[in-house]
Amino acid sequence: MTTNPNTSTLDYAAVKPNDTRAYSVRNILSHVFALVVAGFFLYAAYGKIGPVNARQFAVQIGNYKILDAAYSNIPAIILPFIEVYAALALLFPKTRKAGAILMAGMLLFFICAVFYSAIHLGLSIDCGCTGKGGSKAGWGVIARNTGLLIATGLSVWLYQCGPCAPKTSVDS
Repeated sequence: MTTNPNTSTLDYAAVKPNDTRAYSVRNILSHVFALVVAGFFLYAAYGKIGPVNARQFAVQIGNYKILDAAYSNIPAIILPFIEVYAALALLFPKTRKAGAILMAGMLLFFICAVFYSAIHLGLSIDCGCTGKGGSKAGWGVIARNTGLLIATGLSVWLYQCGPCAPKTSVDS
């Protein structure tokens, strides 16, 4: 891959048109990142679905002091299903971008919520990530969520489908 001085864009002439090895390694890495993120979110959602688990999750949401306790029930019921939907969408290449957008939005919100409540306000609370028995909200949770956010982005960025693969100068 070189830079074309006339157009200041990347020139994919270094990649041979029939060499699928480079694309397959990227696809495998893309699928691995998607599987890791989706697996974590499916595991996390499992611990928050059900009447007893949703009640506990509503208490954990209320502990963040972002929403009034009276309004924490709705997100406690809806959020686990959004996590499942986003995780399943991330697993399939055709819906990976949509799943990644949902994942990235949730992860950015979670990072901001943990920073505000645990770091800024200094609250000692469970993160609520996996339901009961979760880890304490703090820098460790922020680091984990940042890693998941990066993995989500890489799952989309690394994926190369056949027809949308970069054009080479031979193909033009």
